[in-house]
Amino acid sequence: RGLRKVTAVELGLEDLAIFSGGIDGSIKCWDMRRGLLTFKMDGHRDVISSLSLSPSGKNLLSNGMDRVVYEWDIQNFATERRIKAFVGATHAADKNLLGCCWSPNGEMVAAGSADR
Repeated sequence: RGLRKVTAVELGLEDLAIFSGGIDGSIKCWDMRRGLLTFKMDGHRDVISSLSLSPSGKNLLSNGMDRVVYEWDIQNFATERRIKAFVGATHAADKNLLGCCWSPNGEMVAAGSADR
C-alpha cells in the first residue's frame, strides 16, 4: 500500500504529536491521541536525515540530503508553514547535511555534515 520508509522522528511538546520525515522528502505530523495524520509539509527534494523541535515547541527544523535545512511553523492553523531555508555548501556527495539542532534559547540553529 505505498509504504514509505521513515528516516527521522521528533516528538512534539507534551508528547501529543510526533513528526516523521522520510525518503520521499516529506514531513508528517501525527496526532498521538487519535493516531491520525494532522498535516504534511513538503519542500525537500531528497531524504530527510534529521528533525529538531525548537525549545518553544512552535517550530521544527528539517535537514535533508538535498543540503537544505528548513524551518517550519508547526503551530495549529498556520497558513504558511515553511518559514526559512538554510542552504549548505556544495561539496562531495558523501558530505551532505546529516543533523540539525537549535540553541537552548532557540535563537540559533546548527547543522552538520559527514566531514572528516
